[in-house]
Amino acid sequence: MGHTPPSLQLRRQLLTEGCTDSELLRRRRSGELRPIRGGAYVAADDACPRYPEVEHALLVRSTLPRLAPGAVLSHVSAAVLHGLPVWNMAVDRVHVTRDARAGGRISARLHLHVSPLDADDVVVIGGVPVTSKARTIVDTAVSTPFEQAVVVADGALADPLVGPALTMAMVRSARRTGIERARRVVGFADGRSESAGESRSRVALARAGLPVPVLQWDVH
Repeated sequence: MGHTPPSLQLRRQLLTEGCTDSELLRRRRSGELRPIRGGAYVAADDACPRYPEVEHALLVRSTLPRLAPGAVLSHVSAAVLHGLPVWNMAVDRVHVTRDARAGGRISARLHLHVSPLDADDVVVIGGVPVTSKARTIVDTAVSTPFEQAVVVADGALADPLVGPALTMAMVRSARRTGIERARRVVGFADGRSESAGESRSRVALARAGLPVPVLQWDVH
Protein backbone atom coordinates (compact mmCIF):
# COMPACT_ATOMS: atom_id res chain seq x y z
CA MET A 1 0.00 0.00 0.00
CA GLY A 2 2.84 2.38 0.74
CA HIS A 3 1.15 3.78 3.86
CA THR A 4 1.27 2.32 7.37
CA PRO A 5 -2.19 2.05 8.98
CA PRO A 6 -2.59 3.74 12.36
CA SER A 7 -3.04 1.68 15.50
CA LEU A 8 -6.49 0.11 15.78
CA GLN A 9 -8.18 0.34 19.20
CA LEU A 10 -10.87 -2.24 19.96
CA ARG A 11 -13.65 -1.59 22.46
CA ARG A 12 -13.10 -4.85 24.32
CA GLN A 13 -9.41 -4.05 24.71
CA LEU A 14 -10.13 -0.53 25.97
CA LEU A 15 -12.66 -1.86 28.50
CA THR A 16 -10.09 -4.39 29.73
CA GLU A 17 -7.65 -1.53 30.25
CA GLY A 18 -10.14 0.27 32.49
CA CYS A 19 -11.99 2.52 30.08
CA THR A 20 -15.78 2.69 30.52
CA ASP A 21 -18.49 2.89 27.89
CA SER A 22 -19.41 6.38 29.03
CA GLU A 23 -15.78 7.46 28.60
CA LEU A 24 -15.69 5.90 25.12
CA LEU A 25 -18.86 7.81 24.23
CA ARG A 26 -17.33 11.05 25.49
CA ARG A 27 -14.10 10.46 23.53
CA ARG A 28 -16.08 9.74 20.36
CA ARG A 29 -18.25 12.83 20.75
CA SER A 30 -15.22 15.02 21.39
CA GLY A 31 -13.53 13.65 18.27
CA GLU A 32 -10.68 12.06 20.21
CA LEU A 33 -11.60 8.64 18.79
CA ARG A 34 -12.72 8.07 15.20
CA PRO A 35 -14.89 4.96 14.65
CA ILE A 36 -13.91 2.55 11.87
CA ARG A 37 -16.85 0.26 12.56
CA GLY A 38 -18.79 -0.74 15.66
CA GLY A 39 -16.33 -1.43 18.47
CA ALA A 40 -13.20 -0.39 16.56
CA TYR A 41 -11.56 3.05 16.61
CA VAL A 42 -8.41 4.98 15.77
CA ALA A 43 -7.09 8.04 17.51
CA ALA A 44 -8.26 11.14 15.66
CA ASP A 45 -4.86 12.79 16.05
CA ASP A 46 -3.02 9.92 14.36
CA ALA A 47 -0.61 11.40 11.86
CA CYS A 48 -1.54 8.93 9.09
CA PRO A 49 -3.48 10.60 6.24
CA ARG A 50 -6.83 9.16 5.26
CA TYR A 51 -5.83 7.26 2.14
CA PRO A 52 -8.68 5.00 0.94
CA GLU A 53 -6.47 1.90 1.00
CA VAL A 54 -5.33 2.66 4.55
CA GLU A 55 -8.93 3.16 5.67
CA HIS A 56 -9.85 -0.14 4.05
CA ALA A 57 -6.96 -1.96 5.71
CA LEU A 58 -8.28 -0.70 9.05
CA LEU A 59 -11.76 -1.91 8.17
CA VAL A 60 -10.32 -5.32 7.26
CA ARG A 61 -8.44 -5.56 10.56
CA SER A 62 -11.51 -4.62 12.56
CA THR A 63 -13.64 -7.16 10.66
CA LEU A 64 -11.30 -10.16 10.85
CA PRO A 65 -12.35 -11.20 14.39
CA ARG A 66 -15.97 -11.36 13.22
CA LEU A 67 -15.35 -13.73 10.30
CA ALA A 68 -16.18 -17.40 10.53
CA PRO A 69 -13.48 -19.98 9.72
CA GLY A 70 -13.05 -20.60 6.01
CA ALA A 71 -13.48 -16.99 4.91
CA VAL A 72 -10.75 -15.80 2.53
CA LEU A 73 -10.18 -12.10 1.90
CA SER A 74 -10.77 -11.42 -1.78
CA HIS A 75 -11.52 -8.83 -4.47
CA VAL A 76 -10.57 -5.28 -3.45
CA SER A 77 -9.71 -6.40 0.10
CA ALA A 78 -7.17 -8.87 -1.25
CA ALA A 79 -5.79 -6.22 -3.60
CA VAL A 80 -5.23 -3.89 -0.66
CA LEU A 81 -3.44 -6.56 1.38
CA HIS A 82 -1.23 -7.41 -1.60
CA GLY A 83 -0.33 -3.73 -1.90
CA LEU A 84 -1.90 -3.40 -5.35
CA PRO A 85 -3.31 -0.08 -6.63
CA VAL A 86 -7.07 0.20 -6.11
CA TRP A 87 -7.81 3.39 -8.03
CA ASN A 88 -11.45 4.52 -7.79
CA MET A 89 -12.65 1.21 -6.35
CA ALA A 90 -15.32 1.05 -3.65
CA VAL A 91 -13.63 0.28 -0.33
CA ASP A 92 -16.58 0.67 2.04
CA ARG A 93 -17.05 -3.10 2.46
CA VAL A 94 -14.70 -5.95 3.30
CA HIS A 95 -14.84 -8.62 0.60
CA VAL A 96 -14.40 -12.28 1.47
CA THR A 97 -14.96 -15.49 -0.49
CA ARG A 98 -16.05 -18.87 0.82
CA ASP A 99 -15.58 -22.11 -1.08
CA ALA A 100 -19.28 -22.82 -1.48
CA ARG A 101 -22.05 -22.80 -4.08
CA ALA A 102 -24.60 -20.71 -2.19
CA GLY A 103 -24.90 -18.40 0.79
CA GLY A 104 -23.46 -15.14 -0.50
CA ARG A 105 -24.71 -11.94 1.11
CA ILE A 106 -24.07 -8.23 1.38
CA SER A 107 -24.30 -6.15 4.54
CA ALA A 108 -23.27 -2.62 5.42
CA ARG A 109 -19.62 -3.54 5.96
CA LEU A 110 -19.23 -7.01 4.44
CA HIS A 111 -19.65 -8.58 1.00
CA LEU A 112 -19.55 -12.36 1.20
CA HIS A 113 -18.92 -14.07 -2.14
CA VAL A 114 -19.30 -17.80 -2.74
CA SER A 115 -17.11 -19.45 -5.36
CA PRO A 116 -14.88 -22.53 -5.70
CA LEU A 117 -11.37 -21.93 -4.35
CA ASP A 118 -8.44 -24.15 -5.37
CA ALA A 119 -5.48 -24.57 -3.06
CA ASP A 120 -3.27 -22.28 -5.13
CA ASP A 121 -5.99 -19.60 -5.19
CA VAL A 122 -5.19 -18.85 -1.54
CA VAL A 123 -2.06 -17.44 0.09
CA VAL A 124 -1.42 -16.28 3.64
CA ILE A 125 -0.43 -12.68 4.44
CA GLY A 126 0.31 -11.87 8.06
CA GLY A 127 -1.48 -15.01 9.17
CA VAL A 128 -4.61 -14.13 7.18
CA PRO A 129 -5.87 -16.20 4.20
CA VAL A 130 -6.09 -14.03 1.09
CA THR A 131 -6.73 -14.83 -2.56
CA SER A 132 -3.55 -15.00 -4.64
CA LYS A 133 -2.63 -12.10 -6.92
CA ALA A 134 -3.73 -14.13 -9.96
CA ARG A 135 -7.11 -14.99 -8.44
CA THR A 136 -7.50 -11.39 -7.27
CA ILE A 137 -7.03 -10.18 -10.85
CA VAL A 138 -9.83 -12.48 -11.99
CA ASP A 139 -12.16 -11.56 -9.14
CA THR A 140 -11.78 -7.83 -9.72
CA ALA A 141 -11.94 -8.19 -13.50
CA VAL A 142 -15.30 -9.98 -13.44
CA SER A 143 -16.85 -7.56 -10.97
CA THR A 144 -15.47 -4.05 -11.51
CA PRO A 145 -15.29 -1.61 -14.46
CA PHE A 146 -12.59 -2.16 -17.07
CA GLU A 147 -10.32 0.76 -16.15
CA GLN A 148 -10.24 -0.07 -12.44
CA ALA A 149 -9.64 -3.75 -13.17
CA VAL A 150 -6.75 -2.94 -15.53
CA VAL A 151 -5.08 -0.86 -12.81
CA VAL A 152 -5.20 -3.85 -10.44
CA ALA A 153 -4.08 -6.33 -13.11
CA ASP A 154 -1.14 -4.17 -14.23
CA GLY A 155 0.02 -3.82 -10.64
CA ALA A 156 -0.20 -7.55 -10.00
CA LEU A 157 1.54 -8.52 -13.25
CA ALA A 158 4.59 -6.53 -12.23
CA ASP A 159 5.37 -9.75 -10.33
CA PRO A 160 6.74 -12.11 -13.02
CA LEU A 161 5.36 -15.15 -11.20
CA VAL A 162 1.77 -13.98 -11.62
CA GLY A 163 1.50 -14.48 -15.38
CA PRO A 164 1.56 -18.31 -15.45
CA ALA A 165 -0.70 -18.50 -12.39
CA LEU A 166 -3.14 -16.10 -14.04
CA THR A 167 -3.45 -18.40 -17.07
CA MET A 168 -4.53 -21.24 -14.80
CA ALA A 169 -6.87 -19.02 -12.79
CA MET A 170 -8.60 -17.90 -15.98
CA VAL A 171 -9.03 -21.49 -17.15
CA ARG A 172 -10.64 -22.47 -13.85
CA SER A 173 -12.94 -19.44 -14.03
CA ALA A 174 -14.18 -20.16 -17.56
CA ARG A 175 -17.83 -20.44 -16.47
CA ARG A 176 -17.97 -17.49 -14.13
CA THR A 177 -20.33 -14.60 -14.81
CA GLY A 178 -18.32 -11.76 -16.30
CA ILE A 179 -15.50 -13.94 -17.62
CA GLU A 180 -15.61 -12.31 -21.07
CA ARG A 181 -14.97 -8.94 -19.45
CA ALA A 182 -12.14 -10.52 -17.48
CA ARG A 183 -10.60 -11.84 -20.71
CA ARG A 184 -10.58 -8.31 -22.13
CA VAL A 185 -8.90 -7.02 -18.98
CA VAL A 186 -6.26 -9.76 -18.96
CA GLY A 187 -5.61 -9.34 -22.69
CA PHE A 188 -5.05 -5.61 -22.20
CA ALA A 189 -3.09 -5.76 -18.94
CA ASP A 190 0.65 -5.11 -18.99
CA GLY A 191 2.91 -5.52 -15.97
CA ARG A 192 5.31 -2.93 -17.35
CA SER A 193 2.91 -0.17 -16.30
CA GLU A 194 4.50 1.38 -13.25
CA SER A 195 1.58 3.30 -11.77
CA ALA A 196 -2.19 3.63 -11.78
CA GLY A 197 -1.76 6.78 -13.86
CA GLU A 198 0.21 4.93 -16.52
CA SER A 199 -2.40 2.15 -16.63
CA ARG A 200 -5.21 4.69 -16.97
CA SER A 201 -3.31 6.50 -19.71
CA ARG A 202 -3.08 3.28 -21.68
CA VAL A 203 -6.84 2.82 -21.35
CA ALA A 204 -7.48 6.41 -22.45
CA LEU A 205 -5.21 6.03 -25.50
CA ALA A 206 -6.96 2.80 -26.50
CA ARG A 207 -10.40 4.38 -26.16
CA ALA A 208 -9.27 7.29 -28.32
CA GLY A 209 -8.13 4.89 -31.04
CA LEU A 210 -4.48 5.93 -30.75
CA PRO A 211 -1.55 3.57 -31.35
CA VAL A 212 -0.53 1.24 -28.53
CA PRO A 213 2.29 2.93 -26.61
CA VAL A 214 5.64 1.26 -26.05
CA LEU A 215 6.12 1.11 -22.30
CA GLN A 216 9.37 1.97 -20.53
CA TRP A 217 11.12 2.94 -23.76
CA ASP A 218 14.73 3.90 -23.09
CA VAL A 219 15.55 7.42 -24.28
CA HIS A 220 19.30 8.03 -24.62
